[in-house]
Amino acid sequence: MQVAVREALVNLLVHADYAETQASLVTRAPEGYLFRNPGSSRVPEEDLLSGDRSDPRNPTLVAMFRHVGLADEGGTGIPKILQAWQRLNLRPPAIDSGTERYEFTLRLRYAHLLSDEDRDWLQALGGRWAEAEQLALLLARDEGEVDNLRLRRRSGIRRSRARSVRSQSNCGA
Repeated sequence: MQVAVREALVNLLVHADYAETQASLVTRAPEGYLFRNPGSSRVPEEDLLSGDRSDPRNPTLVAMFRHVGLADEGGTGIPKILQAWQRLNLRPPAIDSGTERYEFTLRLRYAHLLSDEDRDWLQALGGRWAEAEQLALLLARDEGEVDNLRLRRRSGIRRSRARSVRSQSNCGA
């Protein structure tokens, strides 16, 4: 959990648009954390999830955090957050990259990946699936289809693994 919170805080600070009047915000509540900063993401969400690209607004802050050992190479923050939350078996963080509002939000919730109801439903189907395959089936049930980005967002797996899971479980296009 410490890795995810640290990465989220560093990301908040290096990607905030400090020219805006709105302040960055971090809140902790019984249900989890909320990180919000002014400025939408400057890279597409797909690249955020995969770590393929980074475009920080504040490269001097990035250099400072690298110097003190709190930042690695660009683009690794969100994937580290996803991996840390996945290792805790919690639902993946909710990310709003700022397409509708000029702000980026990241929610880290203390919600288990699979609810008891989800487990019962999967058990009623029979069969034994890996965790990512279970999530694909649940997405198909809940949303009617499974696409690569949705599966990656929910499971935290990489693009190639999501493609493989979707084809193995025949859950959509």
